[in-house]
Parts: sequence; structure tokens; C-alpha cells
Amino acid sequence: MKHIFRKFVLTFLLLTVTTWGFAQQYTTHAVKEGETLGSIAKQYRVTPFNILKNNTEIKSAADIKPNTILIIPLQTGEPIPEQQIEEQSPEKKTAIELLKLLQQDTVEVQLEPRAFRPHRVRRKETLYGIANRYEITEEDLKRYNSQLYSEQLKKGMRLRIPIFPEPEEDETGLNPEDFEVYQVLPKETRWSIAHKYGITIDSLIALNPDLPKTTNHLAIGQELLLPKIAGSSVEDQQVQLYESYTVPAQKTLYSITQEYDISYDELIKLNPEIVERNGLKEGMVLRLPVKKNPEEEVNTDNYVFYEVKPKQTEFSLTRMFGVSYRELLELNPDLAMGLKAGMVLKLPPDINPDLQIKNALVLDRINLLDSINPLNRPKILFMLPFRLDRLNLKNAEEVSTSIERSNAVKYSLGLYSGALVAIDSIASLGISVDVKTFDTQLDLARAKDIATRENLAEYSAIFGPLQTEALREVAAQALSYQVPVIAPLASKSDISLGNVFFTVPAEETLRERMLSYMETKVTDQKILVIADQQNQDAKEKILEQFP
Repeated sequence: MKHIFRKFVLTFLLLTVTTWGFAQQYTTHAVKEGETLGSIAKQYRVTPFNILKNNTEIKSAADIKPNTILIIPLQTGEPIPEQQIEEQSPEKKTAIELLKLLQQDTVEVQLEPRAFRPHRVRRKETLYGIANRYEITEEDLKRYNSQLYSEQLKKGMRLRIPIFPEPEEDETGLNPEDFEVYQVLPKETRWSIAHKYGITIDSLIALNPDLPKTTNHLAIGQELLLPKIAGSSVEDQQVQLYESYTVPAQKTLYSITQEYDISYDELIKLNPEIVERNGLKEGMVLRLPVKKNPEEEVNTDNYVFYEVKPKQTEFSLTRMFGVSYRELLELNPDLAMGLKAGMVLKLPPDINPDLQIKNALVLDRINLLDSINPLNRPKILFMLPFRLDRLNLKNAEEVSTSIERSNAVKYSLGLYSGALVAIDSIASLGISVDVKTFDTQLDLARAKDIATRENLAEYSAIFGPLQTEALREVAAQALSYQVPVIAPLASKSDISLGNVFFTVPAEETLRERMLSYMETKVTDQKILVIADQQNQDAKEKILEQFP
């Protein structure tokens, strides 16, 4: 009897130890200032001996120092301190983050091993090699072999290799498109939102695990992850449009059903007055579905397109395209939902011929008057050789004679008077121009002095000077301020500054343009070239192009 009892006790102890070994779990603890081995053991409900046993580098209680990381053995089912739970609990996620999790292909799930297999460490084996061999992570290997937290891997060390169950495939079929992020409105509660979305409170909490357990309060603007209400999205929904139809003489029900591709029952359902008035009558107004255009390929051969601009209306577009709203609606059914800026409209290719179309896109006419800002007051600097230093302004006849004899003065006065006429004409548009004029007197030094004394950055443009050297000097100073310089010279000048704009093209350019134009007009006509000795080069080019 004693022998049997002894066997029973030994078997019980063996089962107890085995169960404890398999249920053993561990956590880590960072020692804080003022903590002792005894206080830590009391906090985790273990003995100081068990802590020292699992932390071989700690020889005694005196070795416990702040910031030391300890491995704490825990029993399954033993409560973990609340502070530790907070440290290990996952961060709370917002509704948007939860929605992103649904969009991920996989979700990490911490699985518990269903069994263990033994492994004896061989020479030159590493944690990485062992983990890779058994298709587990190094962290899994350490978690179930706590000595690896404090000891190096050694030959002959016996390890427990966890065997995890096969992960179950997610058969929930959750589609992220079925969920939306909802912002709580004033005076809304959990119940009102659950009722609104047709779900239970439990489902609401399951979708939003960060909701507090101790209160039912919802903050205004708080984001919740909720299933979309069926039918709340207008995407992929077909909208049936209807139109009024006045019955003409000798029209029958059969001809209407054939013309609008509807059944007799549908026609009566839409227009019950047909039965009430004992049949179809001339002049009767019926409600009929808008005819659907047959499916056809939409491309630039069949249609032209236009992008709707802000502040445009259906009325302005029909006037612009020369079509009726009904025609526009037939080609663009989305117009029934409202006209929006950025919408691309499909149009027949034979629309208003006055419109400019390029690459099947209707272009907006650009009116330069619309781009004028009346508040902008440009300032122009004129630098021309009026030669006032050589004119006796007290004698009108002498001044007139001097002007006739001087090409520079005649040219300057002609340019200046034309500019004043242009400035006067734009005044009717509400634009004012400030003008400042200097006489360069055909003197390079004077032109340089004017450009140096004036603050060129204040000017919108500079007109002149006439001399090439003076023009180059002024343009070079104006270039640093990005001020354009209008050169009343032929472009054959060697000035190559980017801010110089010539008003007279070179003779070669004019000749090439003229010959190119003539080439489009001449067919079999004979061309007579008259040239003197000084223009033989021009004659040769003409004969070369028209042999």
C-alpha cells in the first residue's frame, strides 16, 4: 500500500512540475530608482530566488541597480501588475488607422505554441541559424528559452523549440470599401449612431476598441470606424431620366412603346391617366424615359471635348456651343447631377464654327482686354536723340529746317509722336501710363549718365536709344533688373542681350518670309525679277527658289 501511495505522489509531483514548465512565461522589468529585489519580487508575486535564478549575472540583491533589465518568471493566469499591462498594451488606434489595418493584406496575431521539440546546440550554431531552420523568429526562441536573455549560445545547450499551429485563413471577407470614417456630430450618442447605421452597440465597440469602457461619452468631431449604410453611395448607381412627351395625332400606344423601348405595362405605370381617360388621346402629355444613346466608341473622331470653367452655367454653355440643353444632356447625362468646374463635356464635332478647336479640344477665346489690370500703372522711359542742344526754339523756321536736315531728329519725333498716340488710345481703357523722356543728343556718354542716374528698376520698359553702342550700354544696365529695352533698330545689330526687343526685322528675315508666302501662291505664273548690281544676291535667292 505504501508503495502504491509513493508512486501516486511521485506521479502527481511530476505532472505538477511538467505543467508548471510548459505554462512558464516571462516578462521584463527595468529597475527604477529606489526599487529593491524584495519590492520587485513582491510586485510580481515571485520569490527573490526565482528572479536571481533567471538572471545569472545578478549574484545578490546588492547588484540590483537602476536601469538594470530583469527577466521575471510568471505563472499562466497570474495577474500582471496594472502598470506592466499598460506598458505592454498596444497603442490606441484612431478610426483612420483601423481602416488602414483593414486594407493590409495580413494582420499580426500572437500565436501560442501547441507543443515543443528539443534541440541540442551544436558547434558554430547561431540563434539566426536555429530560428531559420525551424522557421521561427529569434524572439520566439528567446521567449521560450529565457536563459538566452542573459547567456550566450553555447555548444551542448538544450533548447525548447516552439511548434506553432498553422494560422487560420481569414474567412471574414472584410472589404475596406464597406467601411467609412464618421465624425461625431453635436448631441449624438453611441445609441443614436448605432441606430443610424443599423448596428448594435457591441458592434460599434468592436469596430472602435479605443472607446473608453468607463464612460459612454462621445466628443464632438471624434472619429469612428463604421460600416457604410447600404445605398448611401451614389457610385455605380444608374439614374433614370424622364421627359415630357405631347401625343401627336394618329399616335398609338404600340408606336410609343417601340420608339422608347419600353413595355406596355411600364408605359401605363408611368401614365395611369391613359386608363382613366379610356385610351391614348391627342395632346395628352406623357411621362417617358429619356432615350438612351446606343453604345458607341467615344474618341476624337466622333466628338470634341470641352473642360468646364468656374462660374460657367448651362445657359452660357448652350449659347457658346450653339446647342440646346436637351442635346447637351443627351451627350452628357452626368449634367443631371449638376454642372461642376473641371467637368469634361462631350460635344458633337459640328458645333459652333466660330469656336477654335485644336486636337479635338474646344479652346476658350482669349480676350486681351480681360487680362488688363487698371490698377497697374506702367512707367516708360524714352531715350531718343531729339538734339535740342542744336535747335533754336525761338525761331520756328530755323527749327523746321533743322528737323528736315537731321534724320535722327525726324526719326525720333516720329517714334515719340506715335508712342504718345498709342498711350492716349489706351487711356480709354482706364489705363494710365507714366512717361519720362530724355534727349540723348546722340552722345554715348550722356546716355550712360542717364541710365546711371535713373533707378531703372522702377520702369516697366525703356524705349531707345537709337545708337547701337548706347543701346548696348543701357540694355546691359537694365538686364540686372529684368527691364525690357525696345530697340527702334533693325535686328541685324550684333546685340544679343535677352532683354532687347527689335521693332524692325532684318532684311534677310523679311525676304525669307515673303518668298515663303509667294511659294504658297505661285502655281504656273511667270516671275520677272528686276535687280541692279547691288542686289544680285537677292536675285540669286529668288531664282533659286523659283527656277
